[in-house]
Amino acid sequence: MGAGHLNPNKALDPGLVYDANTEDYMRLLCTLNYTKKESRR
Repeated sequence: MGAGHLNPNKALDPGLVYDANTEDYMRLLCTLNYTKKESRR
């Protein structure tokens, strides 16, 4: 949004990136006791 400054060199070093897959997210949601009812908010 708006007129920002683009620095293409920053795109080459994105910082911390997690190599997570669907199973990892499912484990996280189960650990947090996330329910279907909560997902429909």
